[in-house]
Amino acid sequence: MLFCGKYRVRTFYMVASVILLCSCHSQADKDVLAEVGDAVLYANEVSFSVPKGLTPKDSLLAAKKYVHDWVVDQMMLQEAESKVDSSDQIDEMVDEYRRSLYIYAYQKQMLKANVQQTVSDEEVADFYSKNKESLLLSETILKGFYVVMPAQSHELGDMRKAMSAKEMDKVESIAVKNGAVTSYFTDGWKPVSELRKNGFLSLNTNGNYPSDHLFTFSEDGKVYMLFVVESARAGAVQPLDYASMQIRMMLMEQRKQAYLSRLRSSLYQKAIKQGQVSK
Repeated sequence: MLFCGKYRVRTFYMVASVILLCSCHSQADKDVLAEVGDAVLYANEVSFSVPKGLTPKDSLLAAKKYVHDWVVDQMMLQEAESKVDSSDQIDEMVDEYRRSLYIYAYQKQMLKANVQQTVSDEEVADFYSKNKESLLLSETILKGFYVVMPAQSHELGDMRKAMSAKEMDKVESIAVKNGAVTSYFTDGWKPVSELRKNGFLSLNTNGNYPSDHLFTFSEDGKVYMLFVVESARAGAVQPLDYASMQIRMMLMEQRKQAYLSRLRSSLYQKAIKQGQVSK
């Protein structure tokens, strides 16, 4: 065991043997691997921190790192406590954080018990119909599918025909033979900016891309083919199925804030009735 000042640490091989024992002998749980001041690190704490499924060598390395980091953290804390002058300020910050955690936990508990956690389709549709002017698209969004093929492929023409005819089995077959990249998003909207990240740099985020149309671009030895099933241009009202998630989140947040406002008001009135507020 290594001693230094106010701390002591078992050697790495002792650490390893104790950790291995810990998995098969309950007594090993009580073995001390390191002590720094009043802080003590037991073998079972280290064994629980080592991920399952590692090789013996990797397990030993993980255990060694855990012990090393624990000792350094404890030494850092010990040094800080002896040399930092603003201990009163830190205690005040800790107390404030503790109060905040209690309040947060209480609000979370009250919200769960008193606020309906789901927003109905009817509520979403009602909000959508009354607030369309505030639900405008910041960029063009599309539904469809795309294929990225090597420019030297002899089946580019066949792929274009299959995509234009929406013959998905043929599209997939040609794609597999040519090692092409495919993506299908006919059931969900995709912003043009997301398509640009996938290589469709010729697309404009504010562009107009009509439905049932195939768009083809060549770049860096590849051919990018995009078939648009449905589109909504930047500046237009968001489609309901695109806006619904945002609306649900908005309505839920409004519901929570309204409840918390009522809760705060009732607690203030309770304090008045109990004579806890000076007039």
